[in-house]
Amino acid sequence: MATVLVVDDSRTMLLIMRKLLGDFGHEVVAEAANGKEAIVAYETHNPDLVTMDINMPVMDGVTAVQQIVKRHPDAKVIMVSAYGHSKMVLKAIAAGAKHFLVKPIIAERARKVIDEVLAGSASSAAGDLDALQTAPFSIEKKSAGFVVRIREQLDKPGATALQQALEDLNFSGNLQITLQFPDKVGYSPSISARIYSAVKKLQSSGIKVSIQTADAAFKAHLQM
Repeated sequence: MATVLVVDDSRTMLLIMRKLLGDFGHEVVAEAANGKEAIVAYETHNPDLVTMDINMPVMDGVTAVQQIVKRHPDAKVIMVSAYGHSKMVLKAIAAGAKHFLVKPIIAERARKVIDEVLAGSASSAAGDLDALQTAPFSIEKKSAGFVVRIREQLDKPGATALQQALEDLNFSGNLQITLQFPDKVGYSPSISARIYSAVKKLQSSGIKVSIQTADAAFKAHLQM
C-alpha cells in the first residue's frame, strides 16, 4: 500500500481518483486543489506518490512539479492531463514527473502506470505520449531526453503535427532528441522540408538531434 497525494481543482476528479486508488489498495492521505496547496501538502505528508492535474488556478501542475522535485528529487509524480496538453506534459516530465494519465481515467492503464512508478520501473515515462495526439508517431521519454518514432506513412497533416510536437520539445537546450524514421523514407519534398525545418530549429536552440534510419540519402539531407 502506498500513500498518495491527489491534486486536482475538480471535486469530481478528486472523488474519482480517491475511489480508484482505494480500489488499488492505496491510501489517499491528502488532497489539494492547486499547485500551491500541493507543495504544502507534500511537505506535510511526504507521500509515496502524487497524482497532479496540469491546469489549475493559483499555481499550475507543471510549476508545482518543478518546485516539489527541486526540494525532493526522488518524488514520484504522475501527471493527469486532458487531451491536447502534450506540450505541458512534456514540460512536466522534463521537470521530473515520472509518467502521465489521460482523462478520462481508464482503470487498467492507471493501475499499470501507478504500479510502474511506485516500483521505479517506468523507464518509458512518456511512452504513450502519442495518446495525447493523433499524429502517426510516438514520443518516449528516456533518461537523456526523448525518442520520437515516426511511422512509415506520414501525410501532410501528420507532418504538421510532427513539426508542432518537435517545437513543443524545444524548451531546453540540455535535451537530446533521437528521431527514428523507417528504413526507407518516401516522404514528399514538402513533408521532408517540414521535418528539416523542425530539426534545424531544435539544433539552433542547442538541442542535440540524432537521426536513425537506413535511408542514407534522407539522413544526409536532415544532417546538412
